[in-house]
Amino acid sequence: MEFIIDKAPGKELILKLKETGEFAYLVELFWLRADWCGGYPLIHDRLITYGVFDDVLNEMTNVQRFKLIPLMAEFTKNIPDKYFHVALFMLKNLIPGDEIGERPDGFSDQLLAIRFRVEKLSFLPNLTCAWDTLALNQRTLKSDNDFLRQYSPSKLGLFPTGWHRFFQYPLLNYQSHLYKDCSADMKWVKKQLRELYQPPGLVKLVYVARIETTKYWVWCLPGRIDTAHIHRIAYLKQSVDGEIKIDYWDLYEQFHVRYSAEEISTKLLEIEFRP
Repeated sequence: MEFIIDKAPGKELILKLKETGEFAYLVELFWLRADWCGGYPLIHDRLITYGVFDDVLNEMTNVQRFKLIPLMAEFTKNIPDKYFHVALFMLKNLIPGDEIGERPDGFSDQLLAIRFRVEKLSFLPNLTCAWDTLALNQRTLKSDNDFLRQYSPSKLGLFPTGWHRFFQYPLLNYQSHLYKDCSADMKWVKKQLRELYQPPGLVKLVYVARIETTKYWVWCLPGRIDTAHIHRIAYLKQSVDGEIKIDYWDLYEQFHVRYSAEEISTKLLEIEFRP
């Protein structure tokens, strides 16, 4: 029986990593797999679920893992937001679960910096689960001078709404500004919107938002007549570098998600911080 992981890229690098234990090979593998899995570290394969790095880590000795932990922690601490989840997942699985190891110097400081980023992005699905496992696993790394020893894994946990400290929620709606800061050609925008809804109907601009340096314009398009399709929500995403993208999501009668400031804000945050 063939599994999805059997087709994952970087198989040749696993052997090099096993032979040398060099962090450079782990990083190269990381980027290959992070792009391959779309930034989400779990693979749902028929009736089982496993990690995108399971075949990599299974080939490494505990000695190799202990050596790479502080390097991976620093890598995770500084990685762009869009790949933070998958890096966190690799880090928490890199710590051996069957052996006590020496705690690297500065590792607890790295953990607190990582925890800060987990809190910021904790609205992303399963991100806090990865952190909770890391908070548990890290206790196998021992040091007499570790200031985190006084904190249990539960004390290192996060409040479910902690990410509200980082983003106004719902996102501030700049709708009154309309297209003031939009650099897209509006004829092109209207053409793209016409292609997203059939039959024609009322297209309404409902939200203009900013997430850090990225700007969003959101329209509510009519649903399909005589179906459970309520609305199509289209958005234009304009990055700080001028890159422009138009995409959409659909709302259906059977599901709880509806057109509201809260639901739009949550969706835009997920879009912004996923690869």
